[in-house]
Amino acid sequence: MVAQEPKKENMATTFIGTIRANYTAPMWQADVQKWKDHLVLQKRHYEIPLMPLVINDQVLDIMDSSDAIPKIGAALEALNTVPVGEKIRLICLGTAHCHFLFQAIAHLLKEWKEPRGNLRPLRNKHVQFITSGDTRDRNMDHFCPWLCISGACHSIEFYNTIMYHRFGYCS
Repeated sequence: MVAQEPKKENMATTFIGTIRANYTAPMWQADVQKWKDHLVLQKRHYEIPLMPLVINDQVLDIMDSSDAIPKIGAALEALNTVPVGEKIRLICLGTAHCHFLFQAIAHLLKEWKEPRGNLRPLRNKHVQFITSGDTRDRNMDHFCPWLCISGACHSIEFYNTIMYHRFGYCS
């Protein structure tokens, strides 16, 4: 295992994370812009800000699946245009990681198809995964190897900015 800054290769990039009381939509936009500037993104990027469920003006600490599903679908449709052999980048933003976020990421990778519409063979699913922090139990650290073991992707480069980057730890 090596702690280093991720390669700044130009690749399709998806930002995914949770908007919460302590990580607002303007904070999300600021972080997306920081990453876009840092990586000098030239290829398209996709955003999946997972919103909390609101009932009777009360913001609950669970994700709103009716908001998330179309966002995940749109990002998946765009990722399906990535040529075979190219890897994608997932950047996980936010201050809290929930089970729903992990499910959304796993679904995105498992359903990632070839441009012809066929399920992308596992050997062609390569991901650069960047997180701007981890949970106290190191859930992201454990989640990324599980993505490969579960068959969601073939290889994953995992980068946690707490170890090297000025964006630091966001939890």
